[in-house]
Amino acid sequence: MPISPVLFRNQFENTVSPFGWSGELASAGCSDVVEAVRPHHGAYNFRATLGANLGGGLFARVYYGSLGNAYRHLCCRIMNASVDVLPEDATDFYRHIAFANSTGATIVAAYGIINVVGTNYWYMRVRNAAVFSDSISTLSPVANTLYCLEVEILQSTAGNADGYQKMYVDGNLAVSALNLDNDDRTLDYVLLGQISSAAPDLSAVNFRCDCAEISRSYIGQERFTAQCHGRGPDARRAMSYPSSMRAGTKQHLH
Repeated sequence: MPISPVLFRNQFENTVSPFGWSGELASAGCSDVVEAVRPHHGAYNFRATLGANLGGGLFARVYYGSLGNAYRHLCCRIMNASVDVLPEDATDFYRHIAFANSTGATIVAAYGIINVVGTNYWYMRVRNAAVFSDSISTLSPVANTLYCLEVEILQSTAGNADGYQKMYVDGNLAVSALNLDNDDRTLDYVLLGQISSAAPDLSAVNFRCDCAEISRSYIGQERFTAQCHGRGPDARRAMSYPSSMRAGTKQHLH
């Protein structure tokens, strides 16, 4: 039988820390919890909260690792992803998903939102030839809006620049970095939550998501429906559908 590409699925229905993951990490004044606020499937979703006015480098996240092996190709998809406060100042960033090595501390790639001269964009932290840089999308996130986020990494073969990183928003490619030499760090941890370069000035930041999936191949989007958001009894069941139908599917929260 063929081996399933899916390595891990979690709908955050386990309300006891670390919620079915390998563990959790949080700075003082920050927290990660499971709550019944914006689930995609089931009754619960994940929330990572960064406290206000606590300084830079804050984090609250869960991690899955070790994956049991070092993988060359990994994807991670989350549903109902949202933040209620965007990065406030130029050069501030949030990172929501990261691929890491076997300690969970050494980052291989990261994905999130960055503020560039007052405007926020989706972005990736990219490693190439042992040097990190930022690849920035032309697409801007909106606060309090639900997104399907999927991130992907393919590590290069030895001695070649044939690796890549990609980030998909609502099933559409938002940013990519190709021809990477990025195989110098082991790839066997996935981290999910919120890490910020600077604390928010006025209020805490809440990052929410649900239905995390880690796979050895591209996963694809699910349709947002009223049923998944608890918005009515007549909603249809969520389903996958072609990329030609994926535009304009994000939901604004009220």
